[in-house]
Amino acid sequence: MSTTDKQPGDASLFFRYASMFACPICTTPMQLVQGKSLVCARRHCFDMAKTGYISLLVRSPKSKYDKSLFKARNAVNAAGVFDPLLDRISEGMQERIVSQTGSIKMLDAGCGEGSHLSRILNRLAGQAPAIDWLGVGVDLSKEGIRLAVRENVQAIWCAADLARCPFADKQFDFVLSICSPSNYAEFGRMLADEGTVIKAVPASGYLRELRELLYRETARQDYSNERVVERFGRYFDLIDTERVTYKAAMDPLLLEQIVQMTPLAWGAPQELVREATAERFAEITFDFDIMYGKQPRRDQ
Repeated sequence: MSTTDKQPGDASLFFRYASMFACPICTTPMQLVQGKSLVCARRHCFDMAKTGYISLLVRSPKSKYDKSLFKARNAVNAAGVFDPLLDRISEGMQERIVSQTGSIKMLDAGCGEGSHLSRILNRLAGQAPAIDWLGVGVDLSKEGIRLAVRENVQAIWCAADLARCPFADKQFDFVLSICSPSNYAEFGRMLADEGTVIKAVPASGYLRELRELLYRETARQDYSNERVVERFGRYFDLIDTERVTYKAAMDPLLLEQIVQMTPLAWGAPQELVREATAERFAEITFDFDIMYGKQPRRDQ
């Protein structure tokens, strides 16, 4: 099945991969019933939305991530701003697969509106077409998942809590976390024995121009990801790190969308946010560290 065969509302992927799921309430196995509900051995039931995603949330989440933020991120992605990062992640995944045939499952944990995962899947399908690539996108926000399901790729989209991921143990060859919160204990539980966790985090130069404007002469003007990197290393064997740094040309609309999508604006005075939106930056810096981790060796 190609990455473009899946249509919104199609339950075939849920049927094919139902055994991958575990109930977020009791952790027992699940099965697809009547093509529309995932039901566990203890009869906890979660219904598919007509648009083709499923919510496995057990409580109503609270989040600052809203529809306008996700729409802005989707537009920024469509403009190609994240392409250098996503290209490198796709290449890193290809370098770490054993065979160019077979099936590979990847989880994008904190997928938002799905544009990162969709672009990675499309790149991989073009570069290694003999592999059956399955993407699974999970996010706490239903708003994000409702937008993600519109992406025309072979993917399963779920609204779920990263602290109670609705998947059985050792399901994924890759777990991706791209500039989003992480639950490393759950990542390790769901990762196959020879699988790889790939985490991309902002580096010191990320959105430097905006940071200097929004947080000038404050402690937040400078950024370090040392604590994030150190915490990743406590859970996984760090096998490689890469730096991806580039500048993206700006126009007024794209700049406004970048300001809308970044949590940087949440803690800044509103007058500075308005100033940042009106600023005529010719370019904005994008700077990331990519970490590759494996399950810890048992002899440690």
